[in-house]
Amino acid sequence: MVLLRDTQKRIKGSRVFLIGPLKIGNKKEIPGGILDHSKIIGKSVRDIVKTNKDKSYTIHFPTLDEYVVMIPRLMTPIYPKDANTIVALLDLHPYSRIMEAGTGNGSLTLYLARSLYPTGHLHSIDINRDASVKARENVTRFSRGIYSNCISFSIGQCSKVLDSMDITPSIYDGVALDMPEPWNELPSIVQRLKIDRYIVCYLPNMTQVLELIKQIKYYKIALATEQVLEIQWRPWDVRATVIRDRMGDESFSVKQLTLNDEIPNQALGHICRPSHEPTGHTAFLVQLKKIVHT
Repeated sequence: MVLLRDTQKRIKGSRVFLIGPLKIGNKKEIPGGILDHSKIIGKSVRDIVKTNKDKSYTIHFPTLDEYVVMIPRLMTPIYPKDANTIVALLDLHPYSRIMEAGTGNGSLTLYLARSLYPTGHLHSIDINRDASVKARENVTRFSRGIYSNCISFSIGQCSKVLDSMDITPSIYDGVALDMPEPWNELPSIVQRLKIDRYIVCYLPNMTQVLELIKQIKYYKIALATEQVLEIQWRPWDVRATVIRDRMGDESFSVKQLTLNDEIPNQALGHICRPSHEPTGHTAFLVQLKKIVHT
């Protein structure tokens, strides 16, 4: 899988496309023409390739953030801001043994596996067979499947999958749950979680958060609520511009620069302001800690 970036992109934003898996004979239609995979295969990072209409793109390997946002998906992924925070809240290390319930597209799966690589292990469970198969495919295609050996996938209801496995109690160093009613699975999950370790639940609305906390208290589940978080990013637009009136233009205006523009220094200015990209609520993260041996 490779990333193509428009060589004529403007400093603010860019036209970026994810292509692959690369295969001789395959082609991809993108703005500016059709690109044959064979023109990319064998090239190096930052080499330039051209479409049949002479449109130029530079080649890059996608970062994990870029990959999980751009891959085709069956459902909304857990975005990088939340996935990275979940990894931090679980306090993972390369020898951790982790369980994930709610594989989805495999976006969080990849972040968890990266934090465990190369000696840890992630067991990912999803009740939806199609989602699990697609997630396995997405994991295999990222960075030539570097994290595949760290992950095992199961299909079915979380508690039933765990009960069917021949595993000892208190085996997991952490658990990530992306499901609408995690409290239904907690009694079975807590038995497999080590004392003083964490469960992080990904819940889209506060009603679910309140119900989770209520159910833990009512059924006296051996968990303490550590914190409830809402993670927001605030991107800023910081870029060079051309101030036209400094170049003899009668009207005052600002022109956005392209990478190929050659502009006198005295005509340069800068824009610094929060961007208008949507970065609001995605979900609440509830961090729970096991407090009693079970």
